[in-house]
Amino acid sequence: MLVDANSQRVGAQRLTHSLTTQETPMPYKAANICGCGTRIPSGRRCPCEIKRTKENNAHYEATRPSASKRGYDHEWRKARTEYLQQNTQCRMCRQPATLVDHVLPHRGNKRLFWNKANWQPLCTHCHASRKQSIERSSQGGSRGSQEAHSHVRSH
Repeated sequence: MLVDANSQRVGAQRLTHSLTTQETPMPYKAANICGCGTRIPSGRRCPCEIKRTKENNAHYEATRPSASKRGYDHEWRKARTEYLQQNTQCRMCRQPATLVDHVLPHRGNKRLFWNKANWQPLCTHCHASRKQSIERSSQGGSRGSQEAHSHVRSH
C-alpha cells in the first residue's frame, strides 16, 4: 500500500485539530455563604431562605383580598371574554392569549381597572414570567416606568 506525503500531512492536521478543539470543562464557581453560615453551591438557595420566602408568601396570601373583592367578578369575566375574542394573540410572543393583563397595575383604582387602553392580551407563560419581571423591576414608582406606560390614559 502506497501512502503519499500529502495524505499523511492531512491526517496529521486532522489529529492535531481534534486534539486542540476538544472542549475543556469550565471552572466551577465558588460556593456562596448564607447569612446563617451555611455553605450553598452556586446557583442554589439556602434552605433558610426558601423557608423564609414560603412564610412571606403565605402571609401575603392570607392578608390579600379575594379576587372578587379586587374587582374580578362576573362583570370582569364577561368583559375579559369579549376582549379575548377580539384580541386573540399574546402581545409579547404572538401565541394564543389566555388572559387580560392590566398594563399599569390598577391597585384598586376602578377607572384604571376598567380602562381598556390599559388592557393587553397575554398568554399565561408571558404573564407569569416576562410581565411579572417587568413589574418587579419597575416597582418603587420610578419616573421611567411611568413614562414607559404613558400611552394609557384614564377617561
